[in-house]
Amino acid sequence: MKTKVTIYITNHNYGKYLHKSVNSCLNQSFRDFEILIIDDGSKDNSKSIINNFAKKSPLVTAIFQKNLGLIKSCNRALYAAKGKYILRLDADDWLHPNAIEIMYNYLEKNKKAEFVFPDFYEVDHSGKILSHIKRHDFKSVKLFDQPAHGACTMFKVSTLKLNGGYDEKFNCQDGVDIWLRFQKKYKIHNINLPLFYYRKHSVSLTKNQEKILKNRSKIFFKNNTKKKKPIVIGFIPIRGSQYDSNSPEFITLGKKKLIDWTIDNLLKSKIISHIIISSPDNKVLNYVKKIKNNRLIPLKRSSALATSNIMIDQSINQAISFYKKKKKINPSFILVSKINCPFMDPRHFDNSINSMQIHNLEIIFGVNKINKYLFKHNGKSLKALRNIDSSFYNLDRKSKFLLRLEQDEVYSEAGNFVIYKNLGNKISSSKSAKIGHEILDNLSAFELNSSLHWDLAQNISKNINYYKTKI
Repeated sequence: MKTKVTIYITNHNYGKYLHKSVNSCLNQSFRDFEILIIDDGSKDNSKSIINNFAKKSPLVTAIFQKNLGLIKSCNRALYAAKGKYILRLDADDWLHPNAIEIMYNYLEKNKKAEFVFPDFYEVDHSGKILSHIKRHDFKSVKLFDQPAHGACTMFKVSTLKLNGGYDEKFNCQDGVDIWLRFQKKYKIHNINLPLFYYRKHSVSLTKNQEKILKNRSKIFFKNNTKKKKPIVIGFIPIRGSQYDSNSPEFITLGKKKLIDWTIDNLLKSKIISHIIISSPDNKVLNYVKKIKNNRLIPLKRSSALATSNIMIDQSINQAISFYKKKKKINPSFILVSKINCPFMDPRHFDNSINSMQIHNLEIIFGVNKINKYLFKHNGKSLKALRNIDSSFYNLDRKSKFLLRLEQDEVYSEAGNFVIYKNLGNKISSSKSAKIGHEILDNLSAFELNSSLHWDLAQNISKNINYYKTKI
């Protein structure tokens, strides 16, 4: 029998959260729905809890399987669904009582909408509300590089099937893949109401950081459907000790010199064609010439362009012209990387380049999101910069939570790299450019800017694989 909405809950060893999750579905104001609970090979008490729900409510169907992973579970639910619309709920999260009614009515009213997603609450492991995450008003958004949450988006079942369902080549980040696929074809629809509760676990992010980055990289490559492969050059500007007595390129970090860390990271990129090392210092240029790799190109930079008060733009434009003349090819993008972030994961470079093509960007920066309170001094007192910062003054927030507006989010430069689109033979001006961002993991953002950081870097370099999951 056909139903209007299918809610499916994916569960793996989250038995302690299942009661709240399932009950939030059973207590919806909207009543024409089914609940599929897919247990993905749990080893805890999940099975007995799920069976009890299935026995007590005809709305609940239990599906037990061996551990196949999130994406295969999503597809199993999709092709078992009887509803016109479908929504996923993770087993540790729960829905607002009116969530299904509001999203269903929206899709019924807006016939051309293929999916819709709401705002949400962030809660801690115990269920206490930490903040209300208010997304952009997507009626006015022009740059769609901030995906909806993977769960609690309501789709038309027929549209999701028509677009191949969930791609099982990935084992996480399904929301990013669906977002990139759908934003090419369909208008984005959101509801600026918090309709679900997303539980933040303190250790889950760092444990899955490598897994997330690996999958995001694959997803960006897949969704970059530009037919013409871009010509991308890396650009490393080094003043050298001849012009800067503190120039660190030849300091040994672990088993290799700092300059080699940066060069090796750029060489690991799957997209960068050649790397230009630009310096007025012959010692730097001669060192590069001795490296047996035809992707490396040393470029003599005039001393006039290497002084500390000269903008780097002129040196970049010189490199573009030099490369075009030498290789008879005009590069599409130029990636400028400094040498003081030795632990950069090259997949961030590739993600950024793919993002530039997917979203038609002119500049992209490596960044970190700032989650601390921000203030400025107005001559009289410190003044909060954002809505969220105003709550800092309220020291007693026992029953309150933060309103976090997506439009108020602030990012800081990280990783010391920026990518420019080549506009003829010069780079874009940041004043008028369409600018995007790549959020870096902590290790990639690690920057050598003090003796303390050098000491830490020496320890990290000895066991780099261990620290990839720790910072």
